[in-house]
Amino acid sequence: MDLWLKAVTVSFAAWKCRQLSEGLSARPLGLFGLVSAERNWRELQERLRADHMVRNSLYLILSSGLQAALGFAFWIIAARLFTTADVGRASSLIAATTVIAYVALLGMNSTFVRYLPTAPDRDAMLTAGLLLVAVSGAGVGLLYVLLTPVIAPRVAFVEHQPALAVGFIFLTAAGAVNLVTDSVFIAERKAGYNALVDGVIGGITKVASAVILVGAGAYGLFCASAAGSAAAALASMLLMTGALRWRPTLRKPFGTLLPLLRFSGATYIGNVLNLLPILVVPLIALDRLGASAAAYYFVAFQIANLLYAAAYAVEQTFLAEGSQADVNWRELVRRSLRVLITLCLPACLVLFVAARWLLLAFGSNYSQHGTAALMVLAVAVIPLAANCWLQTVLRLSGWLRAIVVSNCVYAVAICGLAWFLAPHGLTGLAAAWPIGGLLGAAAAGVPVTSQLRDRSALLLRHRRKRPSWPLRRETGRRRWWPALTALAIMAVGVSLVLPAGRHQWALSLFRQPTRYTALSFNQAQDLPATTIMGKAIRISFSVGNQEGHAVGYRYVLSASGGGSSLVLGESARTVAAGATWKVSAVVRPTCDGSPCRIEVTLPGHPEEIDFLVMLRAQ
Repeated sequence: MDLWLKAVTVSFAAWKCRQLSEGLSARPLGLFGLVSAERNWRELQERLRADHMVRNSLYLILSSGLQAALGFAFWIIAARLFTTADVGRASSLIAATTVIAYVALLGMNSTFVRYLPTAPDRDAMLTAGLLLVAVSGAGVGLLYVLLTPVIAPRVAFVEHQPALAVGFIFLTAAGAVNLVTDSVFIAERKAGYNALVDGVIGGITKVASAVILVGAGAYGLFCASAAGSAAAALASMLLMTGALRWRPTLRKPFGTLLPLLRFSGATYIGNVLNLLPILVVPLIALDRLGASAAAYYFVAFQIANLLYAAAYAVEQTFLAEGSQADVNWRELVRRSLRVLITLCLPACLVLFVAARWLLLAFGSNYSQHGTAALMVLAVAVIPLAANCWLQTVLRLSGWLRAIVVSNCVYAVAICGLAWFLAPHGLTGLAAAWPIGGLLGAAAAGVPVTSQLRDRSALLLRHRRKRPSWPLRRETGRRRWWPALTALAIMAVGVSLVLPAGRHQWALSLFRQPTRYTALSFNQAQDLPATTIMGKAIRISFSVGNQEGHAVGYRYVLSASGGGSSLVLGESARTVAAGATWKVSAVVRPTCDGSPCRIEVTLPGHPEEIDFLVMLRAQ
């Protein structure tokens, strides 16, 4: 840990330059300059050790960087040692495991960070939370395995072999446990362990497993990726029992969670809504802009996501520090803002300026088509960071309804704007993130602003109305509309992902072109009004296909009069969408009476045309 602390200190020493400037100016430089510099260096280290928010934020950023670097190495190895088909099927399983792990958290990650520091029975709370997440992950994993023949036929081989199904369920549950243990270390101000278990142990295990399992096919590659999370989860459990002195206990395991269900439910819905744009926007890019544009967007977003990790790190450490029993709330609010600006704003400027050169590492096409989008995504860190900070204030203040509503606004704004701005190109699609983040921050800022107007009232609410540990569940009338609204928003998001759902939305919201078949005579003015019975007449007509798809047509040309009808000719042809079938035929009308009706019909279609001709003898 000390080695990492020195490395992080070197990278971010500028953050404390202003605090040290007064001390440096007060010390004379001379023969003892080196001694003074060494003293200042030690002082900087001591300040970082004492400043839990800055230190834990830097550790979380370091963890994200290590995971990204080793994950990049993992996929390079996978691309070289496994077939393309294996990589494709394995990526589907890996993506499913990742989504299931987040779904299985049930809000326990935020609940641990918020209430673990002041929990009256920490061991029971940890045991209950870990069991709940593990069982939830295994249950959702089992459901996914059973549904693979329907929702993911290409990986349905997992469902047909019990050993593979059991392995998938176990690794999925382990991934969910690993995510929730990260929150335990954040709550205990030990975020350095996250960099160790996730960045080092998990990353190295994943890369090494990819080499070891060469030749094991798609499932082997999936196991290699999931093995990293499983190893990190095991290491986390050992560190929790050793460094944190956690002792599993089944004494009233879920009694400690009952008072927290309302908080967990609200934060869970908020977290799922917050995750929705990350899953939906790439699908919108693929559907509306094509595969190439989707690839450019994916790479640009992955780079920008490293920047967003800084805002997320500050959010988690801010929540952890605000949950401590002896916190100075006013000072914490000011300091968290300073840390957020110091970490995010310079990185935003660097990414904005260096966007073109960073994308060149992936190829000239990525730099040419994705630079503007990456610049927009870099600017998006400002409203997204503000939204993260405001969400943390809401969690600490107990504004659970506002958490759900603001996240609804955030998710709907980004997904909706991405859908409507996609026709304007990749840059327009990327613009959905800063605009949506700004709208989400505005929705979260309304209740926060009303509280920050009177800091003493906010402090009183934090200390008295919302105690650090809810000793009993809240009573009173239940308000279900925030949860129902969130579920409705999630249903809309899922419908936008499915092609059939998008088609129905298009039919409902947008004016649709009229589908029809056009049947008409060509040069109708030249059709004869009278003719000799049995004399040849040339008739020309057109069949136009405006149905939106290819249609097989058959025409029947007939003559009727005097109570009798006679078919004069017929033919069939498949006409492409938007095309016209021109027909020219010669008929000899021999009706029993006059006038004689010459008619063209299309069996199976309502369209028909006709004209009358008077027949006479020689």
